[in-house]
Amino acid sequence: MKRREALSTISVGVSTLLTGCLGDSIFGPERNCPDLTLENERPYEQRDVDALDDEGVVLVTSRDGIDRLADEQFTDEDDQWVNETDFETELLVGFRHTGSGNVQDFEPGILGVEVGSDRTVRVYSCIEELEPGDVAFVYTALLRVRYEDHPPTRATLSHWTEGEKVTYATGE
Repeated sequence: MKRREALSTISVGVSTLLTGCLGDSIFGPERNCPDLTLENERPYEQRDVDALDDEGVVLVTSRDGIDRLADEQFTDEDDQWVNETDFETELLVGFRHTGSGNVQDFEPGILGVEVGSDRTVRVYSCIEELEPGDVAFVYTALLRVRYEDHPPTRATLSHWTEGEKVTYATGE
C-alpha cells in the first residue's frame, strides 16, 4: 500500500512540475520575468553603481551630460569607466528603482537593451522574486550602450518586480 501512495505522490509531483514548466504565458522560463523579443537589440556593458538621486532613468549622449549623473559616490574606477565612454558610438543610461522585500535574495537582471526607429533606447530589467519583508531595496545600474548612426534622444526603463511592471522615461 505504501508503495502505491509513494508512486501516486511522485506522479502528481512530476505532473505539477511539467505543467509549470510547459505553461504558455508572457513570462518565460524565469518566473515572473517576461520572455521578450527585441527588434534591434544593442550590446551594452553594465556597471552596478548608484547613478541617480531619484527614481527614474537618465540618458547621457555627450561628455557635457555627465553632470546629470549623481556621481558623488562614484569610486575612481567608476569615474574612469564613465570617462572611457566613446560618445561617438556609445551612450550612458542610468536608472534607479526602489521597491520592498528581502534584499538579500533578489537577483536583478537586464533582460535586454534595444534602440527603436524613434531613436529611443529601451532598457528592460527584472527582479524575478523577492522574499517577503518590509525592507526597501534600491536597484540601480549604469549601462554603456553602443548605437549606430545617430545617438538616441530618449530613454525608457521597463522594470518588472515579481511580475509587476513599472516604466520610467526621460523627460517625465
